[in-house]
Amino acid sequence: ERGWLAHYTNRRYGRGLLPDTFAFYKRQRHRWASGGVQIAKKHWQQFKPGAGALSSEQKRGFVLGWLTWMGAETVGVGVAILNLVLVPFVAFAGNVVPDKVLTLPILGAFVVTLLHFIALYRLRVRIAVGAMIGALFAAMSVQWTIARAVGSGMLKESLPFIVTAKGGATRRASDFPAFWEALIGALLLASAVLGWGMVLRADKSEPSRVARQAAGLSTADPLGPFRELVAALNERSHPGDVVLVDDATLFPLVALVDEPSTLLLPYRPEYALASQQPARFADFIVTTDATALIRKVAPTGTSPMSLPGYRLVTRAGKVALYERTSR
Repeated sequence: ERGWLAHYTNRRYGRGLLPDTFAFYKRQRHRWASGGVQIAKKHWQQFKPGAGALSSEQKRGFVLGWLTWMGAETVGVGVAILNLVLVPFVAFAGNVVPDKVLTLPILGAFVVTLLHFIALYRLRVRIAVGAMIGALFAAMSVQWTIARAVGSGMLKESLPFIVTAKGGATRRASDFPAFWEALIGALLLASAVLGWGMVLRADKSEPSRVARQAAGLSTADPLGPFRELVAALNERSHPGDVVLVDDATLFPLVALVDEPSTLLLPYRPEYALASQQPARFADFIVTTDATALIRKVAPTGTSPMSLPGYRLVTRAGKVALYERTSR
């Protein structure tokens, strides 16, 4: 902004020292992240279209650096905490929560972090795989710290500069430096165990709404009304039997019956004649409107609940299964 120029040189003038402890490592990252956010707040106008103080390469470099603090690190932590807040409502109140909306950002943040480290370290650092994995865990261990720093940088105008102790001369603190990280991790693990425990305890044939939601499944079973009916059909039918399906909305039966080829559906050429004279063609009839079917094929004076030549096997809501009596 003041017209000064910066030049890069690959000549090494000194060697850096690592922080003495994890507590000071967190303090260092907190200072870096909060400082980056404060710089972004103060100089954001330099990134507006037409602002010429920075070149496009400089703008790109700054933005990518800030996204490291404000992107995957902070969003992942925020969604993880939101998960913890909503777990009691899902587990004990049975509320419907968009589980994938809350889970995918966490998985996405982890994948982005993993790919970033693999690409960066293979390109620039060239260290052993074990050291690369250690660096990944070291970076992920301060995600909570960085999220707090981003929040502090956005809400506060200035923060004190805290020196990071280095060189091994620092007395080690008695407090556990990773208390909040361990607490959040334990709560997330307990939430995962609770969710899968609900799934395992649920009835596998008809999972409860809460258990299906915890497993990431749809809480609505579109085939539910047909399962009992199809179970009876599969038990009673024999190879070669024909099943007249008296409604185009009953196509889900195709996904459940043992022999879908036996279904006489509305698109079949013989369907029109079979619907008028079912006894000549069908061993079973599945219908959603038994009254209309009986009125169409039964003689005048027949009972409104009786289908000539057939007996009612079972009914699931509006769907009924009839079997020919002469079989």
